[in-house]
Amino acid sequence: MKAKILIVDDESDFEQLIRQKYRRQIRDQEYEFIFASNGVEALELLESHRDTQVVFSDINMPIMDGLTLLTKLHENFPLLRAVIVSRL
Repeated sequence: MKAKILIVDDESDFEQLIRQKYRRQIRDQEYEFIFASNGVEALELLESHRDTQVVFSDINMPIMDGLTLLTKLHENFPLLRAVIVSRL
């Protein structure tokens, strides 16, 4: 079974980094990644990707930050697992 993972980060090169790092797993259909650049976009994507299993989110983003997203995830998708990641 393929794991669907939502990555939320406003750094444009982060998507390419993930796709390169996990290219074999993506090709072998072990993982499916979807990407959002802020919390609002992430919530919109989750409405159409209800089979998403985990969210990895940056903290510092425009429009809606990761901590606000975490609160909204808990309210709207209480069974969804989330990990907040921050790079210094």
